[in-house]
Order: sequence, then C-alpha cells, then structure tokens
Amino acid sequence: MFKSLRYILTIAAAERMMLYRTAKFWVLAGIGVLIILFFLVAMTIASIVDTGAPGEFLLTGTDAFLAIYFFSYVQAILIIFVAGDFHKAEEKSRLDQVMLSRPMTTANWVMGKYLGIVSGLFYLNLFLIALATIGRVFKVIFMGADFNILPFLKYVTIAALPAMLFMTSLVFFLVSLLRSQALAIILPLGYVAAILFYFHHQYLGLLDYGAFFAPLFHGDLIGFGDITRVLWQRFFFVLLAIALLCFSIILYPRLEQSLASRRLTQFSAAGLLLGAALVAYTMISQHQTQQATRKADYAYQQQWTSHALSQVKHYDFDVTFHRKPAVLDVNAKLVIANQNPAAMPQLLFALNGALRVSSVTWHDGAAIPFEQKHQLLQLELGERALKPGAVDTLQIAYAGKIDADGFMLDRLPESKGLIRKDNGPWIKGSISAWLGDDFAVLPVQCGWYPVPGAAAGYAYETPRPQNFATATMRVRAHKDLRVITQGELRDEQPEGENTRTTFEVPAPVPGFSLNLGAYQRLAHTFKQTEVELYFRDKHLRDYELFAEVADTCFEAIERMFEIFEEVAGVPYPFARLALVETPLQMQIYMTPHGVEDILQQPGIVMFDEVNILGQRFKKRIESRTSQARRRGRDDSPARIKRDVFVEAVLDFLLPDEYWRGDGSYQSPVRNYVHFQLGIADPVLSRALELQLYEECERRTHDAFYPDRWNAALSSFDRIRQMDGNWTLRRRYDVEVDSVFEKLEKTPLAMLRPQAKGNLYRACVDFKAPPVLQMLRERVGEKNYAAALRKRIAEHRYQLMTTEEFLETVQSVSDEELHDFYEQWFEQPTFPGYRISLAEAYKLDTGKMHMMHQVRVRVQNGEKGDGFVRVVCKTENDNIRRNLRLGSYEEKEIQFAVAELPKNVQIIPYFSRNRGEIMKSINLNNRVRRAAPRDTVFTTVSSRDSLVFVLDDQDEGFFTPVSQEAKYLRPPSKGLAWWENTNPLAYGKYYFGFRIKSGGSGDYPARWEANVPRSGDYDLSFHLPMSNNWWSRNMSRTFQLTVTSAEGKNRVNLQPQETADGWLSLGRYHFKKDSPAIIELSDAGNGFVIADAVRWELVE
Repeated sequence: MFKSLRYILTIAAAERMMLYRTAKFWVLAGIGVLIILFFLVAMTIASIVDTGAPGEFLLTGTDAFLAIYFFSYVQAILIIFVAGDFHKAEEKSRLDQVMLSRPMTTANWVMGKYLGIVSGLFYLNLFLIALATIGRVFKVIFMGADFNILPFLKYVTIAALPAMLFMTSLVFFLVSLLRSQALAIILPLGYVAAILFYFHHQYLGLLDYGAFFAPLFHGDLIGFGDITRVLWQRFFFVLLAIALLCFSIILYPRLEQSLASRRLTQFSAAGLLLGAALVAYTMISQHQTQQATRKADYAYQQQWTSHALSQVKHYDFDVTFHRKPAVLDVNAKLVIANQNPAAMPQLLFALNGALRVSSVTWHDGAAIPFEQKHQLLQLELGERALKPGAVDTLQIAYAGKIDADGFMLDRLPESKGLIRKDNGPWIKGSISAWLGDDFAVLPVQCGWYPVPGAAAGYAYETPRPQNFATATMRVRAHKDLRVITQGELRDEQPEGENTRTTFEVPAPVPGFSLNLGAYQRLAHTFKQTEVELYFRDKHLRDYELFAEVADTCFEAIERMFEIFEEVAGVPYPFARLALVETPLQMQIYMTPHGVEDILQQPGIVMFDEVNILGQRFKKRIESRTSQARRRGRDDSPARIKRDVFVEAVLDFLLPDEYWRGDGSYQSPVRNYVHFQLGIADPVLSRALELQLYEECERRTHDAFYPDRWNAALSSFDRIRQMDGNWTLRRRYDVEVDSVFEKLEKTPLAMLRPQAKGNLYRACVDFKAPPVLQMLRERVGEKNYAAALRKRIAEHRYQLMTTEEFLETVQSVSDEELHDFYEQWFEQPTFPGYRISLAEAYKLDTGKMHMMHQVRVRVQNGEKGDGFVRVVCKTENDNIRRNLRLGSYEEKEIQFAVAELPKNVQIIPYFSRNRGEIMKSINLNNRVRRAAPRDTVFTTVSSRDSLVFVLDDQDEGFFTPVSQEAKYLRPPSKGLAWWENTNPLAYGKYYFGFRIKSGGSGDYPARWEANVPRSGDYDLSFHLPMSNNWWSRNMSRTFQLTVTSAEGKNRVNLQPQETADGWLSLGRYHFKKDSPAIIELSDAGNGFVIADAVRWELVE
C-alpha cells in the first residue's frame, strides 16, 4: 500500500512538473490570474478611494469570493484543455512505455496524474487567496476594516475544491470512454455553457458543479447563513468525482491487472456512484417533503380561518437565549379575552412548529390539554370554556429552534423574493428569520410566540386580524449580546455569563420581534422619541466626524420627524425607534394579501448590513468639499458635514435610488398609521403606506434639496413616468405593456396576486398611491390629515375597510366623495394628459416692473377625473400649481412669473403617459399693459376632426425594418430605425420619435393616412430640436416625398428650431379614400428623425 502511495505521489509530482512546463497552462492560468488581479486591485482601490463603491466590497469574505468566483470560469476551461490532453500527452512523451516497464497498477497511474493536475490547480487557488489576503490587509490598514481568514478557507473548501475534483474526473472519464480528445473537450465545454446560460442553480443545484449560482456570499453577521443544501450538493459532486475517477481507471487502456485490483476498483466505482445517487435522492426527497409539509400545514390552517378568535390583551415573556446549540426557551403568560358572543371551548394559536410546547396551564396551575401540529397549538378548555366577555390568564412553556419553512405558509409558491440577491457577481441567500449561536432576528411573522388564530389560509377579502397587545419581556442572553425589541428598557441585571434585560411595552402593538447580536449602539432623543442605531463593530466608521456639528445635524433630523408628522397627521406613536443592522440574506416575499414586510416591526426598522458598510463619511466629506470648491459654493466644514449627514440619514429613512430597490420596505413611515390600525383591504394598506412615504420623500427633498431637478418627484413618480422599461423590469420583473394592459381592464378592487405576484405589485404601486394623493388634493391637506387623526383617535387598534376610510375622509370635508370609490377602485379609470398650449408674453404691471404672463392648456383625453402638477421652470425657480381635470376636459391655467419662463412640465399623479410631459414655452416679445392674472378655467379644444396628426406610435406609421421583422428576418446592423423618448417629441401619451443614422435611402420611414374629407390640406412635419446629441449631429437636409391626388412631390426640408416644433411641408390636395402618404428618406449626412406629420384642412 505504501509502495502504491509512493508511486501515486511520484507520478503526481511528475505530472505537476509537466503541467507547469506547458505553455497552454501558463497562458490560460496567466489570463485568469491577471483578470483576478485586476478585479482585486480595482476593488481594493475603489474601497479605499471611491465614495460610491458598493458596501459588499468591505465584507470580510468578499476578496476571497471574487478571487474564487471569477477564476472558476477560467479554471473550468483550464481543466478541460489540460486534463483532456493527459492521455495524448503521455503518448507523445512515450511515458506509456515507462508505465509498462514499472510494477505499478493502472490505478496508480491514473490517480497520480489526477492528483498532479488537481494539486497544481489547488496551489494556483491558494496563490489567488494569498493575493486576496493582501488586498484585505490594505483595507484593514487604510480603512480600519475587519479581517477574518475563515471565509477565505471556506470558499476554497466549499466552492473551489469540489469543482476541481469533479471537472477533472469528468474529463478523465470522457477521455477514457470516448478515446477522443476533441469530444472530451467539446462535451464539458457544452456542459459548462449550459449551466452558465440556462440551468443556473435549477434542480436543487445538482447540475451546478462549480457553485456558480449557489448562495455562497459571506456576510459578517451570520456568514453564509443556512447552506445545508449547498453542502449536500458539494458532497454530491465530490462523490461523483471519485466515482468517475474509478470508472476512468476501469476504462483506461492498460495491461491486465490482478482480479482483486479490478474488482476493488469496480466495487468502489459502483459504490461511490450509488452514494452520489443516494445523496441526490435525499436532497430531492427532502425538498419534496418540505413542499408537501408546507402544503399540508397550509391546508390544515385554512380549515381554521373561520374559527372564532380570542384576543390576547397582555403578554408576559420570560425568554432565555441558549448558545451552542442555539435554542430559544420561552415561558409566556397570556392574558386572554373572549370578545365573541359565544363561549369558547377551544383556543387556537399559531406557533412555529420547531418550538415544542412542554406545558400549558391556567394561572392557578391547572393543566390544559393541548395538541400541537401543522404549526398550530390547540387548547381544549373543557369545563373552563371562556365565556363571552371573560378574561383569564394561561401560561405556555416551549423551547426549540425556528423552522425556516414553518412560517409564512401563504407565501406565493413562485415568489422568489422582492429584494434582489444577485446584484453583481455575488449571489446571496434568502432568509426571513435566523436563530444562531451569536445572532438572532425573529420577526413576528416567524411565529416565535403564540398568536391567536391560524397564521395562513385567509381569503384575500378577509386577511388575518391583527392582535394588538401590551407586553412585559425579560430576555436572558450572553452578556456580549444586545437585545432589541419593542417597548422601553426598564432594567439590565447581570446573571453570571448572562444579562437579563427587561422591556415594558405600555401601548398595544400588533406584534413583537426579537433581535440579538453583538451590536454597537448610538442614540439620541428627538421630539420625545429616542432614536437608536444598532450596528456591528467596524461597520460604521468615522461617525465621530459629526461631533462638532451635532446640533445642526440633530436639527435636520428633527425637521424630518416634523415632516413625517405633518404628512401622517399624527405624531410618532412609540417612545423608541430602533434602526437595526441585519444580515444581507434577509428577504421579503409576496403573499395572497400583498407584501409581507418582515423588515418593519413596531418601533423597529431593519436594514441590510451592506447599506451601513457603504457609508464612507470621511471620503464623502472630502469629495463634497472638493466638489463645492470647484463649483464656487460654500465649502465650510460645518456645511459640508451637515449635508453629508443629511444624505446618510435619508439613505436609511427615505432611500430614493429608485433603480436599486423599493425604499418603502425599510422606512419608519409605516409606524405612524399601520401599526395603530388594522387595514382590511390589501390595496388600501399598500396605497396608504406608499402615499405617505412618497409625500414624505417630496417634502424632505424640497426642504433639504430645493434646487434639485427632481425635488418635486418621489422615487415612484419617476418609475410611473415609464421613461424606460428597464427600471420597471428591474424592480418588478414585468413589462410596461403588461402593466398598461392590466390596468386598462382591471379595477383596483379586482386585482389579485397570482404567480410571482409581480404584476399585482406593480399595478398597485403604480395606481393606488396616486389615487389617495388625488383624494388628498381634492379634500385638502389639512382635511386629509384630520381624517387620519380622527380615524386613529376613534378606532385605534381596530380593523378598517376602504369604505370606512372614505367615510372618515368625507366626514371632515365638504367635497362630495360618493363617486370616488366607484370611479377609482371599482372602475379601470386610466387618464391620459397632454399639453395643448404653452405660451407667455411680457407684462408691464405699471409699477416699473416687468413680468411674464404664462398660459398653459392641459387636456385629459380619457374618461375619469384626474389631477396633475404643473411645473413652470424659469432661470432660477420652479413655479408649481395643482390642476384638477374632468373626463375629456381641457383647462387653461394662467399665472405670472418674474423671470423668463423656459418650459412647462406636467407631472400626473397617475396616467397612461410614458416619459416626461414637457413643452417649451413659446415667448411672445410683445409687451402688454395689464395686471397679472392667476386663474384656471375650462376651455374648448382648438382641435377638431379635420385637423389630425399621425405619430410614429400610430398604426399608419411604417419602417422597412419593422416589416422585415414580421417575416423573421433580423434587422441589418446600421439600417434600423430605433426609438428614443424625449419630452419635446410629439405624442398622445408616449413622447418619443424614431431616429436613424444617414444611409443610402433604401430604408425610408412612411406615414399613411386616410383623410376624412377631400380638399386642400396644409402639411407640417414635427421635429424636436434641443441641445442634444441628435440635434448637434442632425442631417442638413431631410428628403421627403408627399403622395397626394396631384401625384408625388419631393420636398427638401432644412431642419431648424421653431416655436412649436412644427415645420411646414406646403399645401396639397388629397381625396378621400385615396392614398395620403408622406415618406422620409433615410439618406443624409447625419441623423434623420421621424416623429409626426400633421394634416390641417383649409376651408
């Protein structure tokens, strides 16, 4: 045996030496190392220098992850070409003759060569890990980042090593089986391509040999999270790799071997292959069992949704958090009440199934029979049935872990989570609760304590009622761990290695959460509310830089809370607001009742650890100072630090980077209303949450950044403009056309989550919040806030329907709202707007002061009332007005401005328009003597049926490439007309045009119309002109051909800027039912633009 081992190691050393001498190895390995070196150096420099580098760069495991992840692609190709050459290479070097002359077995030979290739690659991986370690050391030195070697070793062991073993074995096996080097290279390359471009991590990852798409991104709080399934998957590939190696030995051409050696190899191959199959079967079986258990739990709970519910008035928790293993031990006293008209012989509570109940007793010690199954705890009260109006106390003792699949049973089966976990190369896991040795995050939804009633299975129209209760909570945990929960901290008592922390929750809340971790804490009191920030050590750096401007910074936060209170109409309801850093794996899912946001708990907002790691205060201050000096602005340290502090706070409370994700999931705004009222309608619940959030966004931006171009827009407003499909697709994974089609046919009251729930979510977010904002504008801001105050004051902790909400709003307003619910909730109302006039003239007010009188006409082209915000932009100011429009109504709004007006923009609350609605103001230099006017009135549209426009979005517009596409012929490169959106373009609801680089004239654009009546028509061509790339590089001449009753006429149009964008093509005679065609040639020396053509009948 030792002789065989010596042979194997000798061959391995020789193979490794040969490998290192081949140019193929060094070329491929060199390319891979250079790529990794580039990424590591770029990431390290970006982390040290750049203020906008992702927070993932500073996590302790990122350096090793990137090194292993990116090299795994190169390594796959390297193994295929190197291992695929092992038999042919030995024939060239005549090593096969050496083999025959030595008393070694085929197993020694093949295993030696296998070990040589694997060890060579393994050393290369260790070299990359060393490079990653050096990069990490630089971050530690220059940024004070944390260092941990364990993630480096884990990545090599879990990801890299099994991948090397399997791919090398696979290539060896194919070479031995097929005896063809070409096939042995082509087949693995196809397999790798299939994983990367199609399979990904489907089928439980049983095809993803390299863990390319496994959730193996290491966080600082809980590491990888729960990767049990991934470890089984890696074990599967290790067994399969050794099995394939044994089959390679069997199939390898050789001299006759001993029968014992042959049988041993055969049995080993069969046994290992059977073991791999058994592991795969176990994984599939466990997955199917989990799915079946969830379905059974859901079906069982659904049977109990109509069961009468008790109410828990008060909880008294005695919680002990055990470490190694992590176990939760709870003794809970419940003060229960029966508010039903009949006695309750049975009580029902939802409780996580992994928490096993040991005893249930009355307050006097009498035992209560119980049964625990399907995530429910059923108590049989027998003779002590709870009578109507009765109040009693019972005690429940239970302990255990948290079953991650045992809660949120009504999660939509196809829902993959609403928070992106695959940003960039890192793929993160998804959890909604965690109970580990040093960290715990237990939202109310995980069922860590008993809550009355079933947890799932309720109909959309009747969601699960919330249980508002007070509580006393005593938590024993290790002295190094901080405890965060609802209520006020009353006491902290040391008990040996543990600390007992006591909290009191004096005001009822709809749920209780529990967070534990080795947190640092910052706190300050604002408007009688203590705001706390809990974060991991070294995750938030340089915050002491704000100490000298603390008062100014705190004033800014005070102003934010004032805005929240003004918008919500009620003060913040709790004594504390805790902002808690949580693992990057935390995930939110869709349910049949909408979004189940586990990140927002009463008085607690949880945010991703990556968010806080991305706060580089020192670098941001330096960058902002340099920027202010370049622009000649105030660069005083106090001003710069105050601005940076405000930005950081807004990143947590009101994140507005709409392309990254939904900031409302981690905002404290929900606390103001939703944790004081139960809202029955999921659409109203989401609408009210977003409406308040968006208004807080607008006001906060207007208060702190009034000069920003988008200060009047919320992050959702920018998405509703539908300027680009990618934003909607990124956030909701749906297309714009799908949203439009759904909203045109389905009213809000009829929307239901289906499949992944993404279309439902997009439709609700797109329409419902603006509907409430329109209601707010209709009744007035003060009345709307008064309605919220009244509802909370009179019906706090009670369930509210949409009709009851509207009745409350009606009670404080003189506006008649009886048709509001029907129009906006029960009908698919979908307004659309356009600016039909925008002009201004100089105004002499007679007081030695010149002003400009602005006239703007806005038209609602659809059925249903609508509201828009009119924004007139001048040199240094934005003048805003609100405008209400009825069905098919056109209104003119007039107002005076002191500065030269430039353009006017319409910002709808909700509309079918795509892109910005903007029009340049046509300025008349003639001076009029009059008093300035500020008025609104209804007008009659100047357009009639004999004046019509054919746009590039209409059916009568054609381009050759679009016709070719109908016959599956792909467009030729450089010959296609592509779309471009711009607010200056013509359009009914979609403002865009087609553009093409100048060509030979073979691909013209064409407008075909049917005139309603024979006669002479003035033709005009719409050409959007502005200081943009297409205007600066536009063709000097547009060649158009007009086909009329008079025949074909060629027109050479010189592009130029006009007041309204229309250029005259002349007057032509057209006959009804005869061709009316305008064709624009693509010939030219620059860009050619096709937008719209207008026909005006000459009477």
